[in-house]
Amino acid sequence: MANSEYPLYKVETLIKLCWLGNTTTGVDANIDQDIIALGLQHGVGAWCYSRLISIDSKYANDELLLPWKKLYIQTSIKYQQKLKVFTQIKKLFLKDNISVIALKGMALASGVYKDEGVRPMGDMDLLVPEGEGMRALQILLKAGAQMTVVPRSVLHEEVHSHVRAILFHGILIEIHQRLFSMGGTFYIDSIDLFEHSINITKQGVNLQILSDLHMGYHLVAHAASNIVGGGLRLGWLLDVALLWNQVADKNKYMLDVLAVKPCLKKEMTRVFYMASLFLPNLNRSVLFEEKEVLQDISSLMIVSKVEEKHRVINIVEILRTPGLDKKMKLLWREFFPVAEYMRYRYKTHTVTPWLYFKRIFRF
Repeated sequence: MANSEYPLYKVETLIKLCWLGNTTTGVDANIDQDIIALGLQHGVGAWCYSRLISIDSKYANDELLLPWKKLYIQTSIKYQQKLKVFTQIKKLFLKDNISVIALKGMALASGVYKDEGVRPMGDMDLLVPEGEGMRALQILLKAGAQMTVVPRSVLHEEVHSHVRAILFHGILIEIHQRLFSMGGTFYIDSIDLFEHSINITKQGVNLQILSDLHMGYHLVAHAASNIVGGGLRLGWLLDVALLWNQVADKNKYMLDVLAVKPCLKKEMTRVFYMASLFLPNLNRSVLFEEKEVLQDISSLMIVSKVEEKHRVINIVEILRTPGLDKKMKLLWREFFPVAEYMRYRYKTHTVTPWLYFKRIFRF
């Protein structure tokens, strides 16, 4: 989509439909097919539908809202499936003394959003203690999980935020061994996240999730890093806003999250300012010009040059990875991955020098 396909007033309308409050502020009259499509694309359609029907039952059978209604129902059903699979994974890990924290979508749908039908999630993100990623992966592979991707090398997998994605009982699983890659800008190695977690119960299932502070850091940093990588989803901002809205002292909470990684204060503050637009009762006028932030959001909703940006990010993260030996090995495998990866990437049984030439020059 070109920028012209995202008029500012449509983005503003969708954000107001997401507002954390009990009013539609009159913007429901502006809902059209473009707004519906935008809501689906940015992961907030089910949330908007749930809000509207909670305000007035007339929206329940509104034909225009049918795509949002379908997403709401599908998300509710899929959550039950994911909760069941989470329970199975947790039992398997506990047998081998591996603790597990539910991240992002699973944590938010279980502990932040009050209705599991409003927070869609593609995969299930789980966190195990640093250094336990490969062992956790092997446990699930032995239990019948299927590999979906092949890493460039074993070392790439070891330093990345998560090990290779797998399918387990039809659910895509990403086992994180840290929140961000070792060379990532937002990587933190001085905090044991399992000491900064809480236990919640959802439908009789006990889940361990990050504390409000560290979940906030993860969500804000995730949005900020993806902005650098090529785009922004409104759903990520809604996640931040909902978590932020739970705390009494919002300014202190923001400052506490920024203090986790002070050198990235500017990048994270930008995300907080964007998320604040979802909080109608927050006084923003003393902080920034609302229209400028709205324009910032609108421009970032257009995903652009993702592949090129990710190539640069990969190289930068490698150069930031601790240890000269690791850097050299990772750089080598970035251009000359293992044969298994080349067969997977180029869908061939034979790996030739030509394939590596093709990879290096990207054609």
